[in-house]
Amino acid sequence: MTLNVLETQGSLDNLTRLENPASNVDVGFVQGGLSKPGATHEHLESLGSVSYVPLTVFYRGPVVTRLSELKGKRLAIGAEGSGTRVLSLQLLKANGIEPGGDIELQPLAGDEAAAALQTGKTDTVFLTGDSAQPPTMAKLVRTPGVRFMDFAQADVYSRRFPFLTMIEFPMGAFDFARNLPPHPVRTIAPTAELVARDSLHPALSDLLIEAAREVHSRASLLQKANEFPALLVHEFHISDDAERYYKSGKSFLYRTLPFWVASLADRVLVVLVPLIVVLIPGLRLVPGLYRWRVKSRIYR
Repeated sequence: MTLNVLETQGSLDNLTRLENPASNVDVGFVQGGLSKPGATHEHLESLGSVSYVPLTVFYRGPVVTRLSELKGKRLAIGAEGSGTRVLSLQLLKANGIEPGGDIELQPLAGDEAAAALQTGKTDTVFLTGDSAQPPTMAKLVRTPGVRFMDFAQADVYSRRFPFLTMIEFPMGAFDFARNLPPHPVRTIAPTAELVARDSLHPALSDLLIEAAREVHSRASLLQKANEFPALLVHEFHISDDAERYYKSGKSFLYRTLPFWVASLADRVLVVLVPLIVVLIPGLRLVPGLYRWRVKSRIYR
């Protein structure tokens, strides 16, 4: 199989391309919480969640534990089309903070946002996914005057928004010697889902989940071993093929035969099984028809 990797602006861009049949995109990583209210995504299905996408907030100034305390600040909330921006706007709105007014929303992400915070060009940065790389976070934790926000309301966010999970960065997660952070830090995280079109071949579904298991099942700072990939139902319908795979693994054909042979045999079976189902009752009628034919000639 040949995999073509396309660079995008982020999760929202991925979802937009998946919903557009003309975009030639079959599978994409989509962050939870991006669906608009009432959206059904009829032609998309989830192959499972593959990781947490923690929202990390770094800021300057007095201690802040609630997003509502960020009113009047300059906020770097990620680039247009990124999942960071969509999630940040959604959570800020829930806290009564919307674009306009006395806040300045800046389209900065990753190292660019971190540099702006270090030089005082912004007051707060929101980082998730690729923009929240461990080296970037470790650099900010070590910067004098920069604080790592501990979400005091993390538990209630996970209850109000079903796609969010409360997670915790352990004390000393970024630096054992200097004990950074000096205490456990609570935050919230959606999950990244592997989303595909409903036309995806079952064999490809199995291969993708196998790859996800190989890459994402390892233990890390925020997850236990074999915690992902997992069937977590959020905005997207779970694929029937994915559900079967998580319950029983690969089918017998794919476990015992080379992929191309198993794929061919799988397609042959799709044709033969219905024929056999029809032929077996039909063949049982043949002896009866023969007896009737003989008797009809004898007892004319």
